[in-house]
Amino acid sequence: MKEPEPYKVLALKYRPRTFDDLVGQLKVSSTLAGAMESGRIHHAYLLTGSRGVGKTTTARIIAKAMNCEKGPTATPCLECAICKGIEDGNDVDVLEIDGASNTGVDNIRDLKEKAYLRPTRARFKIYIIDEVHMLTKAAFNALLKLLEEPPKHVKFIFATTEPHKVISTIVSRCLRFDFERITNSAIVDRLSHICKVEGLGAEPDALRMIALASKGGMRDALSMLDQVVSGAKDRIDTLVVADTIGIIGPEVVKEIVANLYAGNSAEVLRIIDRAEREGRDIPLLLESLIEMFQNLLRVAVAGSEYPLIDETDEMKGWLVQHSRGVPTEIFLMSLEILMEGKARVRETDMPKAALEIALVKISRIKGLIPLTEVLVKLQRLEARLEKSIGLPRPVNPVSFEEAVKLIDSGRTSAKKKSDLAPRMNEQSDDDDWNDSEGVEGPDAGFEETGRGRPDDDSGARDESSEFMADADAREQAESSAEAERAEMRIDDVQRAWDRILAKVEADHGEGVKHTLSSVVPVSVESGQLVVAFREGTRGFIRDVFKSTSCDAKLEAACASVLGSKSLRVRVAAETAADLGPAIPQTVQREASDEGAQSLVEPMVLAAVSEDGVPEAPAEDVGKPRKKASKKRAGKVSEHPNFRRAQEIFDGSLDEEQGGK
Repeated sequence: MKEPEPYKVLALKYRPRTFDDLVGQLKVSSTLAGAMESGRIHHAYLLTGSRGVGKTTTARIIAKAMNCEKGPTATPCLECAICKGIEDGNDVDVLEIDGASNTGVDNIRDLKEKAYLRPTRARFKIYIIDEVHMLTKAAFNALLKLLEEPPKHVKFIFATTEPHKVISTIVSRCLRFDFERITNSAIVDRLSHICKVEGLGAEPDALRMIALASKGGMRDALSMLDQVVSGAKDRIDTLVVADTIGIIGPEVVKEIVANLYAGNSAEVLRIIDRAEREGRDIPLLLESLIEMFQNLLRVAVAGSEYPLIDETDEMKGWLVQHSRGVPTEIFLMSLEILMEGKARVRETDMPKAALEIALVKISRIKGLIPLTEVLVKLQRLEARLEKSIGLPRPVNPVSFEEAVKLIDSGRTSAKKKSDLAPRMNEQSDDDDWNDSEGVEGPDAGFEETGRGRPDDDSGARDESSEFMADADAREQAESSAEAERAEMRIDDVQRAWDRILAKVEADHGEGVKHTLSSVVPVSVESGQLVVAFREGTRGFIRDVFKSTSCDAKLEAACASVLGSKSLRVRVAAETAADLGPAIPQTVQREASDEGAQSLVEPMVLAAVSEDGVPEAPAEDVGKPRKKASKKRAGKVSEHPNFRRAQEIFDGSLDEEQGGK
């Protein structure tokens, strides 16, 4: 009685035999087939890629193409003794070596001694070394000379899953081919073909579950199919696949995502608990969720036809439906949380707890306020507090746009973060208010949403509550201020310019007035008075203008003379002459020599005085000053500030002028 043939697993039974049979590796197969057909056979090949993508299978196909009795050829006959011997793994001239168990120098030395012997019956002696990265550095170095100048009858084929561990001197002597992960659709098509040949009924969704679990490896997919076929009775469906392999079906993943959108974390926890009791693989469920959110992000950003979305049309429609109207930031935050959860799952012996933490976080995302919105609220609140309580203007504020750029770029240092809230010159005397640090507290921006801090009995909290209750009145006041700024015209400022300078002189002295005489009003834009320096104004005057805060003094004078407390001063980069017709000619005229001298004189006096403060102006500005004594003049000429003034004015000052 003839014994039945032993069962041959699907991975071996349907192993590709030619280049055309390779699945998902079109670039590799076409290149190698063309090389064999043209006779351009290299002495060493390096095949890299993840497990189960066809590296060792391709190595055998290359060996058959080289040694076939009808070769070298791109289509080995598969009938000759050499082809059959290579397929069975017992050909004497094709040696398959496991790099993991032959790692030492002695193994390579033995290989070198045998390599110089001619092949027994084939055209070439071929060495296939699998997992070549497992060789030691000494073994690699021992192989270098043979690999660089091998005998004409010797060929090497290396395969590895970790090419970065192969030393560069080996890689540079080989033709390298990188194998891609096989797409899910290609795996499903191959599994469908095998099921049809084997007479098995299978649902497309069930085969797709196997493809997703194989992670792009055909060998893993065929092994899973073998396992599922053993447990299936009549037909392979999603329930059989889930029960046999322990993976989660797409419907369960969809259910989890839908409940996360709805913020129903309790239902999500029930689904996770049910999956664990049914023996589902928690890490595999987490990976399925990551892939689902990846596809949602891709659809939201690039559309459903994006090439990386390897899904069925039905699934693409579901992705489009559930990504519509959802901010991209939601998907980004969800993926970040899931990736953190994946790292925790690997580190802990309680993967379920790590997954639950991640999913509950995602379910609460919609209740959070985006950071940009918080910044807007803080900025508005700061402005209201400044007007209501009388806080001073910020010394060195950071604009909202700059803050958003710093946060988006991920480069916000601790110093920058402290600058996001304006720094104040003064602090309130209220201890409770000081403890809250102005508007920097985390709850400051949530008053309008009803999620503010609980009330307490402190006076500062009561005052803040009353202030927020009267927000409409302050909004009306702000609108009035904006209307006031809109009504202010440059003509009004120019007509009152002399009075403004007189007010500056009365408040701050003749020196500040002469400094401000170096600028002229140009325009009023969005509540800002734009002033420009006269043409020919020296850099020294510009520095004095900036260092003595003349812009703030000019704002105070404008507020007093014009009655506009909201007008701010901005100095234009251009000179008055560059701005041209925008300025009336009466303002454009250059200062006369006498006027220029009167403008320069107080600056020099400020520079040469011993205490750095300008001398008090004479009662009659037009009356010449009394000459200083010789002792005074000599003392002035030795002062370093006087020497600097001489350099600035091209040496036109003498000791007598300096003493005036």
